[in-house]
Amino acid sequence: MRGQAGIMEYIFMALFIVFVIVVIVLFLGWWNVNQLGLDHQRVMDNRAFSFLKQLLGSEYIAVENSVLDDSKLTALSSLPDACNSLEEIFGPNVFFEVRIADSLPDKTCTYQNYPDCNEWSFCMPDGRKKSKYMYEVPVNVFRKTRERYDMAFLKAGVWE
Repeated sequence: MRGQAGIMEYIFMALFIVFVIVVIVLFLGWWNVNQLGLDHQRVMDNRAFSFLKQLLGSEYIAVENSVLDDSKLTALSSLPDACNSLEEIFGPNVFFEVRIADSLPDKTCTYQNYPDCNEWSFCMPDGRKKSKYMYEVPVNVFRKTRERYDMAFLKAGVWE
């Protein structure tokens, strides 16, 4: 009888050690998957921030650093393939929107209403896009026809 009890102790101890090893392996696998998700979020966030910095200093839409030109924005918005042009310059899946602060909503700028408009949207994601990473910062918009600066908000980012 004592021999069987000793063997059973070894069997239970072996099963316990195997159970502990399986739990450790599962925990390390779960932790690794979570780290991959966090790394992906960090990369996408850095890409969105980098895109924002590129926009603020870009000669395509800015007069100087953090001062956007309304005539350049309107010209860019009138291009038939503005999204493709932006993706060639800044990379895929980018979007940005400029909205004048304290202005009437939904006055998207076109050549027909050029001086009396207050927002420009480029490649904005629709509801089908999975997730987006974006930043919103205050900027100045130089109004060329009126020779003045208006405060606006630039929302720029990327989506997956």
